[in-house]
Amino acid sequence: MKTVSALNKLANIKYIFLDADETLLDFPFAEHYAFKATMEHFGISYSDKLYSDYSAENLGLWKKLEKGEITKPRLLSLRYENLFERNGITVESVDEVNECYFSFMRKCGKIIENADKLCETLCKKYKLYIATNGTRNIAMGRLEQSGLLPFITDVFISDYIGHNKPSREFFDYCFNKIGDYDRSRYIILGDSLTSDMQGGKNAGIATCLYDPKNKTKMPNDLCDYKIDRLLDFAKLLMKGNNNE
Repeated sequence: MKTVSALNKLANIKYIFLDADETLLDFPFAEHYAFKATMEHFGISYSDKLYSDYSAENLGLWKKLEKGEITKPRLLSLRYENLFERNGITVESVDEVNECYFSFMRKCGKIIENADKLCETLCKKYKLYIATNGTRNIAMGRLEQSGLLPFITDVFISDYIGHNKPSREFFDYCFNKIGDYDRSRYIILGDSLTSDMQGGKNAGIATCLYDPKNKTKMPNDLCDYKIDRLLDFAKLLMKGNNNE
């Protein structure tokens, strides 16, 4: 439970950064759909183990990207190179595999339950901005399919910006585009401690963790607030405004 003073800080919020994958968009569903369809396209025998291997490999490489230990182009090729080598699979080009995977991903805009209701509610009072480390054309394709874009003021994607969350440079770009440098007017909602919450702290703004499985214990140095249901975020902001 937050104190009144902590809730008072929310009364000043005007801008909300929303993470995309696993906060608004159902990434596990999209990843599984695209991977399975890609394997079938190339005549590679699909199995749950193969998908599990890919998902773990991909996640590990994205964590390295957040730390600046690998580049995006290298990530995209290495995830399949490692997967295929480990499983004795030969393909002519991992780049072609990636492009096929991307084409299927772009078509999948399935949202997390109540993501649309949350955005529709919030956009009546706040400016909403997507802040994602996703690949640009895939992220935009999925957001277009999701039906959420009418509620969103702008979309900030690491590929376009040239910096990834949680870097301060990513958020500095966002502040410059928005034109308001008062950090007390911003909050970020996301599911990742290492990307969203750390990014918010690096940027000097309020942070709220979306933690539907209640994995993170509070208090936590990276999280000012935590919710386990998306619509609770709107309720949290409403409590802050009631304490003005």
